[in-house]
Amino acid sequence: MKWTNDFLNEKRKHGDPLADKAAAALFELINSQTGDNQKKKVARFISEFVSHDFTHEWDHSKHELKIPKELFDYFEDMTPFNFTHEESKVLERGSQFFTNHGPKIILILYARSLIKQYAHTKAIQVLRMTTLLEEHVHRRIIETMQFVADVMNPIWHHHHDDKDRSKFNTNHVGKQSIQKLRLVHAMVRYKIKNNLNPKKEGTWDYDWGFPINQEDMIFATHTFSIEVIKGLQQIGTELKDEEINDYYQTWSLIGRALGVDMDLIPDSYEEGVKLQDKIYERHFTLPNDDGPVLAKALIQWVVEFFPGFSEQTALTLIKEINGPENEKLIETHLKLNLNKAHNDLAEHVNELDIPGIEGADSESKKMSETDRIAIFFIQNLLTIERGGKNSHFRIGDGFLTDWNINQDREKPMPKKELIIDSIILAIRTFFLKIFGYFNKEHDGHEKHKH
Repeated sequence: MKWTNDFLNEKRKHGDPLADKAAAALFELINSQTGDNQKKKVARFISEFVSHDFTHEWDHSKHELKIPKELFDYFEDMTPFNFTHEESKVLERGSQFFTNHGPKIILILYARSLIKQYAHTKAIQVLRMTTLLEEHVHRRIIETMQFVADVMNPIWHHHHDDKDRSKFNTNHVGKQSIQKLRLVHAMVRYKIKNNLNPKKEGTWDYDWGFPINQEDMIFATHTFSIEVIKGLQQIGTELKDEEINDYYQTWSLIGRALGVDMDLIPDSYEEGVKLQDKIYERHFTLPNDDGPVLAKALIQWVVEFFPGFSEQTALTLIKEINGPENEKLIETHLKLNLNKAHNDLAEHVNELDIPGIEGADSESKKMSETDRIAIFFIQNLLTIERGGKNSHFRIGDGFLTDWNINQDREKPMPKKELIIDSIILAIRTFFLKIFGYFNKEHDGHEKHKH
């Protein structure tokens, strides 16, 4: 058997060398600057650098700063996106799968994918060390859903380009999100390795493995593919074998682009399930002191932000979408009381006094209760995030049209170009926050020295 404990234990010792070098170079650049004027120059550089299209040459004359080679290597490396013609077709079919089932997929991310992530006793330590267990829980939930929506956008390649039908779409919103997330993971590893996390959280225990290591990376990727597929099947969605394989292979390609080692990416869905089950066996262990904290926050999130949703609604969704085989895990590892769930999701949905769910119009009457609550979930997600302080959930107009979601809002959904601008803004905001945090930590260390 390929997925032996020895093989996986070795994978827990390794991160993502290319991204890790870039993260270290960025932190060193930030730390090398003193004075407000220099800090502003670094901030301006970061803002422009991370949004630059590296298929075009960077103009060194515009900046006085000497840019670390490792940053150029990271952003200029298009190897992770060198998809073959057949691979690009797989990505397009994966996007079509998301078009067909998107609202339910987003709902499953909430009720199943994140639940499985919180049950991993070692991987969850990263969230504790970076205080994401206590702060920004809402933002993390949204960013998980946002990442999936971004990479599921179609047109990874310019098939309409007569000169080169396999020309990669360098402006694809998914590519931007992948590069951002991969570097975010590397910067988290850097902070943990260099003890830049809050002192109250202590130091990293390497018995947990390397922070965000290779095994944890494929585990997380599988929660977006395998768990979504199983979640769809659990709620009665009929899926053909080729659809399942296409969606799984789509996420294998995304995992590769995120820095997962090739020898850790299974060749098929069936082999992927074997690997994921092995990881669950290894790391769904007790005690799990931190998982219940996030699981509780997951429940509170829908109660706070989704009008009409209650604790019972959240627990009913979790129970229905995970199925009987996961009930013991949810109750013993995450301390969620599924006895509080309604015994019948369809009946519970019909009882909810929520506009758009009660089935008053002819279109909603044709939908199953699961479809109706999934559509409402997306509609409300878009609405609440338009006024959010941390994240703004976006999804392509094409998806909304296909899902027949009402787009009559105070502000229309952005077109493709504005979506890309939003990603760039998110990247800039992230780095500026990192820049500010690092300086605060650095100043604190300096004061301590004196």
